[in-house]
Amino acid sequence: MKLTIAREALLAALEPAARIIDRKPLRPILSHVRLVAEGESLAICGTDQDIEIRTSATAVIETPGEIAVPAATLHDLARRLPADEIVLALDDDRRMLVSAGRNRTRLPTLPSVDYPVIVPEGLDHGFTLAAEDLAQMLRETLHAASSDNTRPFICGVYLHVAETTEGPRLAAVSTNGSSVVTRRLLDLPEKASGMPGITIPSKTAGELLRLCDKAKDEVALSLSATKLRATRAGVTLTSVLINSAFPPYERIIPWENERIAIVETDALQAAVERISIMADAHDSAAHLDFSDGTLALTRISPSAGEMREEITCEFEGEPFSTAFDYRLLARIVANLPGDTLMLRMSSKRDGNILTPREGSPSMALLGRMHVARPVA
Repeated sequence: MKLTIAREALLAALEPAARIIDRKPLRPILSHVRLVAEGESLAICGTDQDIEIRTSATAVIETPGEIAVPAATLHDLARRLPADEIVLALDDDRRMLVSAGRNRTRLPTLPSVDYPVIVPEGLDHGFTLAAEDLAQMLRETLHAASSDNTRPFICGVYLHVAETTEGPRLAAVSTNGSSVVTRRLLDLPEKASGMPGITIPSKTAGELLRLCDKAKDEVALSLSATKLRATRAGVTLTSVLINSAFPPYERIIPWENERIAIVETDALQAAVERISIMADAHDSAAHLDFSDGTLALTRISPSAGEMREEITCEFEGEPFSTAFDYRLLARIVANLPGDTLMLRMSSKRDGNILTPREGSPSMALLGRMHVARPVA
């Protein structure tokens, strides 16, 4: 095996595949990427046995072949070698000789026949959608997914067809299982009807977001109840899905909440960031007091002190008070789009809805905290 490839091309193709490699794998082969030199391209594959990413780059192939090489080391070389072109060649000892300018590096290898592959069987449902639309769905929901491995069914983003008053829509939903739910709707892509609801693991969802972020083209999705494949711009991602039912989140969304406030997104985000200065390891509550035209945010910590900030909001009716986890509120406000936010609240229900506007495809449900207001 011997080939010549532009350093930037190698780095661009290697980076997505190398990123998913476990730093402390259970098997030595899982710290490697597989290289296949054939025709006029170098194909690269990386996997952690739950996610597989395949990429390729144009190369001048002198001798075809395939081998597995350490992912992190080859990636670091591609980043730091001084020359514009890199020569990769297997020597007589089956080591990979990496040549660039006056640098010569030899890497250990493993047989590519031992490299694990995720077999994409039964991907009976397939459709395409704008890559940025998928990125926006993941951007608004992924941050709320649980990291509790004892409840794997909520450790990801639930992608499914949701029935709404406007007909079926493609929906992405996530929850931490207790105090927050986020949802983003999208017009149902052609051929997406009939797809099974799937829960995409958080790591996979993060890679999908990187794959689609700021892209102007489309991404093709193929899926079954157990596996997902996404293809865009020469990159193919295949992943095992979470094999557990996502909870019926629709039942807890209190659309009938009657107390409504409208506030500028930037003003609320800045105020929440400032009151977070009063951090306390034992108390994460931010108290929100609504009155005619004003929202007052208060953080009181016996150890850190007290901060109160008022911002303008549209609110009518009797004064109303509630409390949220300021860390969750900050993440939701930062990820919801739009210049203004509508809060639908109730004194009778724990769930409070945040949307950019009436009828928006974006929604977050944030649970109220039942805490007494401490004295500084």
